[in-house]
Amino acid sequence: MIRLRAEEHRYLVAAGGREEALARRIPGSRYVAAAHALQVPRQPGTINALDRLFGPDGWGHPADLALEVVEARTRAYAPAQQEAHVSLQGNELSVECAFGDKELVKLVPGYRWSAPQRKWFLPACPMAAEILHEHFQQLLRLAPEVVAYLELKRRDEETSLERASAAPPADEAPSAEHPDLSDERIEPNPYRDASDAAPSAALIERLTVAIVALESAITRLTEKFPDGTTPGDAFEPAIAPPAPVDAVATQGGRPWQDLLALAETDPVEALRRLSPQLQLAGEEGLPALRAITGIASSLAGDHAEALTFLRKAEEHSAVPLDPELRQPARAAYRDSIFALVSASCGPQRPVASIEGLEELMLGELVHNSGFDDAKLAGREALELLSFLMDDAHLRAFDRRLSDHCRLLHLLSVARGGRWMAAERVIEMLHQRELTDDGFALGIVVLANTVFEQPCMDEWLLRWPPEVSDTGFDDLRWIVSTGVPRLRSVGRTIAAEAALAMLGLISAAPVDVAHMDERRELVRFIPPGASARRYAEFLAGYQLAAAGHKRVAQDFPGYLQILAQSPLRTSAGHLLTVFVSDSGGAASTTRRIAEEVFLDSALNRGVGDPEAEVLELLDMLGESPKGDRLMNELGRAVEEDAFPGASTFSHAHRVTLFERAFRQALKAGHDVDCVEAFDRLTRELVKHGETEALRTMCMGVAPGFKPLQLPVGQALLTLQLEAGEPFEATAEAVLRQCNPADPKDEGTHELKGLALAFPRFREFLEAKEVPPQAIDPGLLAGKRLLVVGGHEWLRKLAMPRFEEWGVKTTWLEPDAAKNGAQALDLASGSTDLIIVNTACISHAASGRVKEQAEKASTRWAYHHSRGVGALLSIARESLADTEPPVVETRIPTKHDRRRKLVR
Repeated sequence: MIRLRAEEHRYLVAAGGREEALARRIPGSRYVAAAHALQVPRQPGTINALDRLFGPDGWGHPADLALEVVEARTRAYAPAQQEAHVSLQGNELSVECAFGDKELVKLVPGYRWSAPQRKWFLPACPMAAEILHEHFQQLLRLAPEVVAYLELKRRDEETSLERASAAPPADEAPSAEHPDLSDERIEPNPYRDASDAAPSAALIERLTVAIVALESAITRLTEKFPDGTTPGDAFEPAIAPPAPVDAVATQGGRPWQDLLALAETDPVEALRRLSPQLQLAGEEGLPALRAITGIASSLAGDHAEALTFLRKAEEHSAVPLDPELRQPARAAYRDSIFALVSASCGPQRPVASIEGLEELMLGELVHNSGFDDAKLAGREALELLSFLMDDAHLRAFDRRLSDHCRLLHLLSVARGGRWMAAERVIEMLHQRELTDDGFALGIVVLANTVFEQPCMDEWLLRWPPEVSDTGFDDLRWIVSTGVPRLRSVGRTIAAEAALAMLGLISAAPVDVAHMDERRELVRFIPPGASARRYAEFLAGYQLAAAGHKRVAQDFPGYLQILAQSPLRTSAGHLLTVFVSDSGGAASTTRRIAEEVFLDSALNRGVGDPEAEVLELLDMLGESPKGDRLMNELGRAVEEDAFPGASTFSHAHRVTLFERAFRQALKAGHDVDCVEAFDRLTRELVKHGETEALRTMCMGVAPGFKPLQLPVGQALLTLQLEAGEPFEATAEAVLRQCNPADPKDEGTHELKGLALAFPRFREFLEAKEVPPQAIDPGLLAGKRLLVVGGHEWLRKLAMPRFEEWGVKTTWLEPDAAKNGAQALDLASGSTDLIIVNTACISHAASGRVKEQAEKASTRWAYHHSRGVGALLSIARESLADTEPPVVETRIPTKHDRRRKLVR
């Protein structure tokens, strides 16, 4: 009867002959030479597979597995709900099914789930398909290549079973050390202990003693005197056996020290002398001789043999090894392991110590640069590491090295392209005897496994998913157990493990790690390290999304990484933070609005204005500086100053500019309010939406003084053009003007409107503010360049310029914004340049002004929104009756307060 036993994350099946051939049909099974058994996944499906092959009474298990077996056999499963589609992918079956049917797929041993592909993967063997068919029935869909491949595998299994059935009985069958190679080529593992298959030590000793005694007798019988007679007195009729090695070794009072000294100076000679003594040794002397033989083998370079003798010296001896000899024996065991790892695993430099091995492993885990991937994934390395990870002797005296070998085995599996589930690593982390160093490195292995990357460098700066995709539920245990354990680990390993742990919890619920634990994990990483800011970002990511306060203060790197991330990546998270935030002075939303959003938009660009900007305007509004921030963004959009600015449609721009205007109006910020009004006016007029402009102007409350003149100018022009009553608006504008100041823009606006609209001229004459009389001959033939005037302004102004005989070149805002044509014209021959600052950006107007000054050309700023000021400034400047209007700035509240103080 075959036997099943459990070992950590796996089952081991001890079987031979036909039973072994049958057990090999279990999906995910493989032979482990070091364990002398078949390894199968420790999953409920394995129990059911054994029942399927041998029946419930056809195999046995120890008492500690009784509960697992009963649970696997008695668990009920709901029938399949939807179709399951199976295809062949490499050497695995990929299964796509409904979420509700996942438990049926997990009945196949060796299953794994791939989150990125949203598929299950199973070992490609006939039994896997049989189990799926049993539970899905007519809902199972097998691709044609799957059917063909499994048919070939089925034939191979039947052939192997026929060979096993026809093999000789157990007493005639080949031993485990010399398996039958007719079925498949199986090379013997050099690290396997052959003591189980060999005769007992007592039998060998008795045979050796008898052979030596016989040899001695033959020698004496053949010795003769010269005359051919045999010396009777020298002849002993009874053959005495040679003295035991124990007695020989103790001569001189040094039982083994001389042999050890010889092994250290001449290991080859020591091995020659030790060989016959090992054959004759008794129980008391055998452990020391084995230990010295192992030491000599290690020094001679035969490291596989050294491990065998050194392990037998302590594990397979009835007498304990002398404590004085134990230390050099174990040191030799370590040295041989280091030599074997250096020869088999392809490290970048030879391994000479546990610290060197640790450094190489950390380099492989973090940078993928500690070992040669091809050698590490090779069969020789995998066999060695499979042996070392299960080496009980190594575990007994050096748990740290044992843990490193187990982790290196996981790396070998991963580099070989074999599947390695996170559950496998977690099971190792759960083992109580795992050292703190092993736990820390295991966390890094787990993170690389979960993120499906070969090393940390490949997932560093990875953006956390909105939902945790780890595939397991042990994160709280990992944090609560791991944080205390990292305190006793070296700084380098602790820093990488802490970063890996933060990566694992970055998308998990906030209760997975408490605030103090997050702070401590961040502190494991040195403040000057390049990954410190990213660690702070990972620590604060879910806290901010859950609405926690002071995230930016506790984890400054959170804001820095956000600012370095494009909005196409971070917009969803920013919206979540805003929705969850309750506001206030410690609001994370306010810090994001003031320190992150603009930096990210202007430096990283915008791909989807609706999702990345407009949906986040409310977030910007949470800041007291929200109107200024929106104006800065609006200014950059107008000037195409960042990647993606051109993707803002007219509707997007109107929404952005109007929100900036309403925000500034609500806050009572005069300068920001006027800037936003001008920008919105430009956008509406550019697209001929005069009715929308009229509605906006009519909706502005009259009590906000900084807006009275701009709104009045725009509304007055609209009313005069439409022939509507204008007197009330004109009175309001006139109250904001100073006719005595020749540079007063409001007065220029009114005078210019009088030139364009005769009925308004009558109104001004009644108010004693008529336009200045100018000889038409002073204007005829003059050359004028208007930079930045929109189409509506041009439609009203050009007829007057033509009437005056002024040759006018008109650059619309888009042409003026691009700059090249405007600068060329500004540096050419023209009598006057008028820059419509209300129609183009400050930067574009500044470039034109600078070029005009270089060419010594007269220039004037037109700050008004209407046609009146444009006509008045052009008329008076061309006639040289008034100096040009220069740049002015709207007085701020601060300016007015200073004036009152004076």
